[in-house]
Amino acid sequence: MKKFQCNLTDYLRGEKRERKLNRFSVSDLYYLLQGWTSLEEHINGKNIPLMQLWDMKKGEQKHQWIQDSPQFKEMECEIKRVCEVDGLEIVGRADALAKDYGVEIKTGKARETASRSQEYQAKMYCTMFEKPIFYIVQPYINNEMAYLKTIGVVERDDKWFQKQVEKIKLKYEELKKWNIKWNTNKTST
Repeated sequence: MKKFQCNLTDYLRGEKRERKLNRFSVSDLYYLLQGWTSLEEHINGKNIPLMQLWDMKKGEQKHQWIQDSPQFKEMECEIKRVCEVDGLEIVGRADALAKDYGVEIKTGKARETASRSQEYQAKMYCTMFEKPIFYIVQPYINNEMAYLKTIGVVERDDKWFQKQVEKIKLKYEELKKWNIKWNTNKTST
């Protein structure tokens, strides 16, 4: 008997995102500014293991289930914003926006409190989406109930945001220098 087999590798990897030197995704910024993502990874994209890509797909589905719940029906979900600041593009996608707050849903490893990178992302979103507060939540499910637990709360701070823009500008200058050097080396080989 013949077996059914289907290769999902390309589906999981998805389309390569177009990268621009002056475009920064909020979800990646903390790692780039901390030096945990290299300039090359930022420009060319990270090589993400397939198991991690599979977990990311599961996370997307969990987001959808949560956003389809009655509590989120009055909110705008998956709202993308590109903030253009001094020639830079800072890009973010808010999971859910209510009239006077935002919600960032985290579906990865269960934790008691939000990580610094999660707080960074939500705090950037406060200014980008003009909300005074962002809640960072995580789903918890057991045999008796399913609920979203708040693991972090951040408040809008436009001065802090501007300081981050200054850090991004410095990283952008590094990227431009690295890109010139990288392209020069690439063409000389």
